[in-house]
Amino acid sequence: MQESLEMARIAVADGIKTIIATPHHNSPYVDSQPAAVVLNRVEELREELRRHAIPLEILPGQEIHITETIVE
Repeated sequence: MQESLEMARIAVADGIKTIIATPHHNSPYVDSQPAAVVLNRVEELREELRRHAIPLEILPGQEIHITETIVE
């Protein structure tokens, strides 16, 4: 969490107001997390940002790895 807060401070200092969190999904290289887990973690980060008075909006998303079976 500390690394996320520091990255948020840097982003705000650079004038960034919103970041979309895009963890990997459906990737053969990393473990994917269900959407509910992503949403919970985004909310945890939002709470910490508020607690530390860091004015940054975090939106949930996912980077979807395209494979031959994605349509299935």
